[in-house]
Amino acid sequence: MTRSTQFAIPLYRSKLKLVVTDNVRVARNNYSDAFGPYDAGHCDAIVSWNRRNQFLLIFDRRKITHGIIAHEIFHLTHNIMEFIGHELTNDAHEPHAYLCQEIAERVYGAMERWGVGPKKP
Repeated sequence: MTRSTQFAIPLYRSKLKLVVTDNVRVARNNYSDAFGPYDAGHCDAIVSWNRRNQFLLIFDRRKITHGIIAHEIFHLTHNIMEFIGHELTNDAHEPHAYLCQEIAERVYGAMERWGVGPKKP
């Protein structure tokens, strides 16, 4: 089972492709043309990006936890902010927090629509 969606992050002129799948390595290889080669090994989730400000977030549907989602959203947020030249500092962390929030709402919303994701506590 593979589910995917793409959405824009207009403020940062970025696009995010979200994929939930049974095999992260196979799913990542399907995007090699757009994101370049990558050995996903035995990853539970990964983030990739390219020079066109496009980002790819892939989760193994059987191993999704709130912690893994948070972990990957942190990487994704950092990569988007680094791409636009905004550093994470003590005086400039609020944009990162808002972007994390926006991405989390979209990721959790898509997973809920698909009936996948971490089990509720």
